[in-house]
Amino acid sequence: MENKMFYILMPIFLVILAFYPLIVPQYLSQGVFLIAWFVLLILVSVSFKVYFIRKRK
Repeated sequence: MENKMFYILMPIFLVILAFYPLIVPQYLSQGVFLIAWFVLLILVSVSFKVYFIRKRK
């Protein structure tokens, strides 16, 4: 079940990351935008690490 959730969520995360710089700066100042994008990148990398650690076991 966790694997299915991972495969559903990761493409969504990647799409958000791809289009985030196009959509968000129109509504937010650059500083807030950069912080939010950095947080998104951290969340994605952490979820990748958790997934690979679980897969190895």
